[in-house]
Amino acid sequence: MSPDPTSLRVAVVALALAAAARVAAAASTWGLDWASDDWALLAAGRSGAWPLEAAHLSLPRDLLLIVADAGPGPWLVRAVALLAHALATLWLLPRVAVGLAGPDAAGPGRAAGLVALALPATLDPLVWPCTAGYALLEACLVALAWAHLAWVMDGGGWRRAASLAATAAALLTWELAVVAPLVVGTLSWGRGRGPGRAVRDAAPHLALVAAWAAAKVALGSTDLPDLRDPARVAGNVAFTPLLLLSPWPIERGLLVSAGGVALALAALAVVALAARRVGRPGAALLALVWASLLPVLAGPGPESRYLLLAAPWAALLLALAAPRAQLRTTGAPVAATALVVAWSAAAGATSWRAALRWREGAAEARAVVDAVARAADGRPVVVLDTPDRLPGWGPTWKVPVWRHGLAEALARRGVAVAARAHRPPPDPERFGLRPSAPPCAEGDLAAWRARGWRPLVWDPITREVVEPP
Repeated sequence: MSPDPTSLRVAVVALALAAAARVAAAASTWGLDWASDDWALLAAGRSGAWPLEAAHLSLPRDLLLIVADAGPGPWLVRAVALLAHALATLWLLPRVAVGLAGPDAAGPGRAAGLVALALPATLDPLVWPCTAGYALLEACLVALAWAHLAWVMDGGGWRRAASLAATAAALLTWELAVVAPLVVGTLSWGRGRGPGRAVRDAAPHLALVAAWAAAKVALGSTDLPDLRDPARVAGNVAFTPLLLLSPWPIERGLLVSAGGVALALAALAVVALAARRVGRPGAALLALVWASLLPVLAGPGPESRYLLLAAPWAALLLALAAPRAQLRTTGAPVAATALVVAWSAAAGATSWRAALRWREGAAEARAVVDAVARAADGRPVVVLDTPDRLPGWGPTWKVPVWRHGLAEALARRGVAVAARAHRPPPDPERFGLRPSAPPCAEGDLAAWRARGWRPLVWDPITREVVEPP
């Protein structure tokens, strides 16, 4: 049963409006200052460090930060991240669709690009400059998929060389590019090649990963994520589709509730059914949703910047499955279109809400720096009760304020931060699930003052600092 043309046009228009809202929301943050980890990275760059952090060898990201800090400002990093994301979703992904599922997939491929661009859960990497490497990595991995599928279909040494170049660029961009051989092998299998041939296709890419790993070891860049217990790993896997596709923020309370588990299982069922509809290419795309996140599923779990890497494959899977759904019940196409319209409206509104949270975070961060700088009196300060993030967001969609970087931001104002602390009990929605600052113990105030340090308490209501009694 072919889809109704009118319903299809309405759905595509709704998705396009959601994608446009997402782009506008991201662009609305271009005037914001650096945030959180950005300050620490910029301080490393000003001291001559290269790369900016030993744990993450992201040369394109580091170069962008250094150039932006030298003049243009953080808007340049945000613009490049948004451009890379748009390139991956709107230009490269439709070509991947054709390479994987044939010429008839061109339309669904374009719809998938709109879905991937509209997904609100992946806004943070386009706003937080230090995470711009994830958008660059996404573009590299989708380009890798396109080049590899072109080589599978038409051969040609230059296409093979282009796929290897995309893998090399991805590895230079972020260490999560270790999944590149999995992307290659999975797409080969999805295109109809046998397991043995898929492994041979991935072998040169695996050799590049091995060379890159050797270089990382030689440079001492060997930090690995903390491994979680099996139950947490299973939760990371189970909740990935829900966290990625949800048009509204998933709060921590819902994540740990029976309702959250039910929603996660429903999202899993949707993507599994979509893969069944599409067949072997769909199974490959379903596998790529988790394969692209494999290094973090056993560790911190799928946060916004990681979900960006899974977005193209999930969006393409759903877009390819939609025309094949058996909507024979009277009114079903209209109901499906209404669902797409509702999802698009919620996604567009959520993107703007997320951008508003970032603007609120930037305003509070600037107020902290200004107030502390005014009150410091040239003495080292101990800053109490500055938040790690703004309230109201779950652990997946965080808005970092000062988990890192407060000392570096104040140093540019001539203020030395001797210590940070919070007064119990901390608010987990404001300070994060694990506050980065220690609690203020009895006798700390007297000890700090005895050293000549000035304790200052941040008041989020008045946006001023006061010295505690």
